[in-house]
Amino acid sequence: MTMTGRFSPPPETVGNAVTKRHLLLRSGWPSSSLLLGEVAIRTTGEHHLVLLVREGRALFVLDNLSGIIVQLGEALDNYVFLRTESDLNPQLWTRGLTRS
Repeated sequence: MTMTGRFSPPPETVGNAVTKRHLLLRSGWPSSSLLLGEVAIRTTGEHHLVLLVREGRALFVLDNLSGIIVQLGEALDNYVFLRTESDLNPQLWTRGLTRS
């Protein structure tokens, strides 16, 4: 499975980070590679949920505000990560961004 420049869910489900996570799980992605993250948008301060997708050593951000998949380094220009799901236990959330 490889990340491409775009993620195109069915039109009726466009947008939601949780929906994207479920679609990727159904496609065979391991749950430890699909983490939800709460961010604050730097320009507005608005809190928002994004999906973090780990592929090998790379970490990508999928956001319903943009159909374009970006690597984490690029996303950090737009977001402050407030907390993220643990890749070891999805019932636990950690402050900021976890990188294991």
